[in-house]
Amino acid sequence: MHTDTAHSHYAHWRSLPLGAVAVTGGFWARKQEVNRQVTLRHGHRQLERAGNLNNLRLAAGRGEGAYQPPVFMDSDVYKWLEAAAYDLGNRRDPEVEAMADELFDQIVQVLSGGRARGTLTGGEASAVAPLPMPPAPSGATAGTTTAPPPVSTSTGTVTGTGTGVTAAPPVAPVPDAAYELSAAGRARIEAAIPAGDPSYANAVHKVVIKAKFAAASEAYRTAVSADPAGAAQAKEILSAARRAFTDGDYDTAENYLDAALRLLGVGTWEQHIDAAMAELGL
Repeated sequence: MHTDTAHSHYAHWRSLPLGAVAVTGGFWARKQEVNRQVTLRHGHRQLERAGNLNNLRLAAGRGEGAYQPPVFMDSDVYKWLEAAAYDLGNRRDPEVEAMADELFDQIVQVLSGGRARGTLTGGEASAVAPLPMPPAPSGATAGTTTAPPPVSTSTGTVTGTGTGVTAAPPVAPVPDAAYELSAAGRARIEAAIPAGDPSYANAVHKVVIKAKFAAASEAYRTAVSADPAGAAQAKEILSAARRAFTDGDYDTAENYLDAALRLLGVGTWEQHIDAAMAELGL
């Protein structure tokens, strides 16, 4: 834990800023890499399986089902976020960043009663512009909570507030064929899969999903400043893709990713195949 002793009259040692030291080799560098590539992702999956993450979705008005006891299940989510923030402060990782953004956003929504959104980027937390409360359904009484509105499928978005509101240019449509795995890409992946190893049964699909997620993450970061409304829609879709992938529903995950790529105007993604293969140990 980082403790700031800069204003202490008694401390003989002064804390260094988070980014002041980088471990570039040796035992601890290897441990950091394991934490980045394996532990953070495994921890996120375990929180999903145990119900911690769905409890948070329920509190944010986005989940389905019943709360899982005990009442302090959220504490493990905060521990995971702390670990992710420290790692993201050292090196950007689009996949872990998206996981952290989703959780932080839900926490902000719970604390604000659904009136604000938040992001956790590069280890720095920030709350963004407040959102208006969704209108109550017909016949509902004051104080009735409603689920968040569905993600819009419009290719144009509106940015700004008050006088001078302008419509962002629509994203050029991308042909469906752009999201199909090419023969060359498939051959490259299949050539790296160990023969007769059943643990790689879904390797091709997993590589495709991870490559598409990387492409969407790049475009999403650009859209956050260029088209905030479009980025918000894409984030919802990417979150749904992650949940489907965690549940092992790869077809649904890929369909969500294709929708996110289409929304962001991304038509090329196979350049990320090699990195996705490396992540899966191929």
